[in-house]
Amino acid sequence: MKIDLISRLSLFLVLGPHALGQVDSLQDLSRVVQPLPCATIYTAKAILTLDPAKPKAEAVAVVGDRILAVGALEELKAGVGEQPYIVDKRFEEQVIVPGFIAQHDHPFLAALTMESEIISIEDWVLPSGTVKAAKNRDEYIARLTKW
Repeated sequence: MKIDLISRLSLFLVLGPHALGQVDSLQDLSRVVQPLPCATIYTAKAILTLDPAKPKAEAVAVVGDRILAVGALEELKAGVGEQPYIVDKRFEEQVIVPGFIAQHDHPFLAALTMESEIISIEDWVLPSGTVKAAKNRDEYIARLTKW
């Protein structure tokens, strides 16, 4: 089935000029238009956002390695519209916190860190020795107030 002039104009407006040369039939259209990727909505006991306007959420929607939105589960389900999604409850009894910059990946920050007291949730093995982790709140406060 050939695509008429109005349909070609619509394709031009939606897909851009590159689509016109690729589409002569509806079968061709299926090769040009890519379906929306599947989103994953993770639920958790709490999601700490570090956003003062919305410090906590119960769900986070992700596609690939990108966060789409955080909020209430029903809000995110409604927000994905026709995009396919799954709800993943593996973190339902856990708290999700944002990832932090790995200072060892950034030479300038690493240089500054080597001159600072390190208080970390895991042991740091350094050329000068191992800095033991602060495993709980009391250990963290003790190390912090020591300096």
